[in-house]
Amino acid sequence: MSLSLHQILTLFGGWSVVLIGISTWSSHLLSNRLISKWRHEEKAQLEELKSSLANDKLVLESAIKSFESGQNLYQEKRLAAVELLWGGALKLRERFSSPVFFFTILAPDEYDDALTRGRPMSDVIEQISDNLATDAVKEIEDIERARPYLGETLWSQFFIYRAFLGRLHFLIVKAKKNGRFDGDWRGDKGIQQLLRAVLTTDEVDGLIKKQAGYVLIQAVVSSLESVMLKEISLITSGNRSSSESFENAAQLRKVIAGLAPPAVRDASA
Repeated sequence: MSLSLHQILTLFGGWSVVLIGISTWSSHLLSNRLISKWRHEEKAQLEELKSSLANDKLVLESAIKSFESGQNLYQEKRLAAVELLWGGALKLRERFSSPVFFFTILAPDEYDDALTRGRPMSDVIEQISDNLATDAVKEIEDIERARPYLGETLWSQFFIYRAFLGRLHFLIVKAKKNGRFDGDWRGDKGIQQLLRAVLTTDEVDGLIKKQAGYVLIQAVVSSLESVMLKEISLITSGNRSSSESFENAAQLRKVIAGLAPPAVRDASA
């Protein structure tokens, strides 16, 4: 027995049920195709994103390595510059050891007596001449080339250290020409200006007002060197940037520019 189309449709629930079935099947098929297409596009976009991120990572890693390499090279140059400067400070200490020794051994009321040949410390006085300071400055001229890597704070501290030693030398040379000293080295305005540029008020007052003793001048030299060593420690540890150093040196440059004694200003040339 053959069934007509109408009978078959009746068996399946009629036209409405069949149409709903066909519609559901078509929707499901279309939905699967759309999902498949979306997944394909999403996968392509994901791969493109991964590739882009990988390229960005390579660029970033390259930039970081380049930066680190530059920083390492710069830090190496700073360390070399610091070593050169400290070597210069030691040379200055050695070259100006005679003026420091003179003011270490003698009390202020004994200065003038040393100007007479044959008297105690007169041989030390005779060794101190204008050429001593000139030769000492020439011996450390190469440090100027390292200035960009030292930072202005350390450079200014070194300048003041050099100027202080040079000022002690100047006081003796001046006394030799005048036949007498102007008094205690601690009363010299140039000395006081230099010390106040890098030491605290309490430190300077403590040194200036302290009763004269054999280790006083050495204490001042050590204090100035300690200031430099503290800055050197910040540089070598990487905790002091060039910009910080430049800002911190502003006050030091101001003091240096205002130094009154011509001999001190000439030492900066």
